Amino acid sequence: MILALIYKDVMVLLKNGKTILLFMLVFLVAAAVKPATPAFLIYPVVALSTMTTTTLSYDETYRWEQYADALPYGRRRIVTAKFLLSLLCLGVTAALFLLTMGAARLITGTDQRENLLWSLELLVVLTTIYTVLILPVALRFGLQKSRVVLLLVVGASVAVVVGASYVLPDAPLPLPETSVGIGPIFLGTLAVCAALWLISWFISIRVYQTRVL
Repeated sequence: MILALIYKDVMVLLKNGKTILLFMLVFLVAAAVKPATPAFLIYPVVALSTMTTTTLSYDETYRWEQYADALPYGRRRIVTAKFLLSLLCLGVTAALFLLTMGAARLITGTDQRENLLWSLELLVVLTTIYTVLILPVALRFGLQKSRVVLLLVVGASVAVVVGASYVLPDAPLPLPETSVGIGPIFLGTLAVCAALWLISWFISIRVYQTRVL
């Protein structure tokens, strides 16, 4: 049943999100060519993070939530499907980024492996922040009432990253200078993000089960 819910949302995104996907690909290519410029990752992250909320918007517009409530899905499965859709979008975006970075390396002949994990970490962390904050609020109060939270989170992240790019335009990437290296730090970051996703998923289930549709 969860796969059917995810399939429904994927079809909605493919039908109504072609322009967003095209711009995301363009910015991913730019981020792969110049990984030291984190501002290029902002649009893919924002687009990626709003894909699930886009499906929520269509659900509200066409009253899918009331219809699904009458079907034997259960609200726990509906919430789980939204989180799995977010993870699927994140995985596809990360894979596209890896492919474009590999292509950029072949074309430009530059070795950017030291920037790869940092860029992926930025992608995962920002997407995690958006998702774990916005989804519980959107599932509890509805997307229309949650747009203020969405705008605040997106605006704050854009301001921080773009501001840092202007303040330190020629600075190297802030790779941690530790004896353990970037690999273990990257894995540790993934573990923290995974924990945040689980906590947000649990909270979302609780609040959505108490929502009156």
